[in-house]
Amino acid sequence: MSDDDPPPRPTGVTRRSSEPAGWWRPSAPRRVWYQAPSSDVVHANPAASFLFADFADFAAMPPPHRNGLRWMLLAEEARALYGDAWEDAAEEMVGMFRLDAGRHPHDGRLAEIVADLSERSAFFRRSSAGHAVSSWKHDRKVLSHPVLGTMGFTNEFITVHSAPSLHLVTIIPDEPERIAGALRRSSEDQAAAGSGTPNSFGGSAY
Repeated sequence: MSDDDPPPRPTGVTRRSSEPAGWWRPSAPRRVWYQAPSSDVVHANPAASFLFADFADFAAMPPPHRNGLRWMLLAEEARALYGDAWEDAAEEMVGMFRLDAGRHPHDGRLAEIVADLSERSAFFRRSSAGHAVSSWKHDRKVLSHPVLGTMGFTNEFITVHSAPSLHLVTIIPDEPERIAGALRRSSEDQAAAGSGTPNSFGGSAY
C-alpha cells in the first residue's frame, strides 16, 4: 500500500466523532495512534511522532511509561502542549480510562496504572473520586506546538469491533498543508543531518 492510498476501512467500527468525512483525506497527513484500553500507546506513525516529539517521545520511553494518560497527568510538557485546555483534556482522559477500566475489571495493566497514578497524581485522585466516565466529549483540540505554533485539530476516536482491545485515534489538522510542509522540512533536515526521518514505532500498520 502506498502512502497515497487510503487505508482499508475496517468493518464494524464505532466512531466517537461528529465529523463523518474524517476517516481519510489525501491532503491531511495521518496522525494515528493505536491505544489499548489501558491508554498504552502501541503504535504511532511518523506524523504523530512529529506532532508530539518535542513533548512525548513515546518510542524512546520504557514500555511501562509509554502510556497516554500517564504522560498527560505527570509530564509538564503535556501542560505546555495543551495550555489552558489541559485540565478539560485531562479530565476527559481520566473519564475514558475509568470507562475502559469498568469494562476490564480484572486487567492487571489497568490495576498497575491506577496504583501508579493514585500515588503520583493528585489530579487523578481528585478526578477518580468523582467517579465520572467519558466517551469522548470534545472532538476538537487546540495545541501549542514549538514549530507549528497554535493549531486546531479534529479528533476521531474509533473502536474496531473485530479488535476491541485496541482503539484508533486520528488527529486531523485544520491546516493540513501547513503541517505537511513542516513535516517535510523536518524530514529533510533530519536526513541531511544523518539522523533519518521521523520514526513510527510499534509496527507498520497504516
